[in-house]
Amino acid sequence: AHHFPLDLAAVEVPSTNG
Repeated sequence: AHHFPLDLAAVEVPSTNG
């Protein structure tokens, strides 16, 4: 969501996880 990698972004946006 921020400047974090996609791995951490998935934590903020679970929708991308599945």
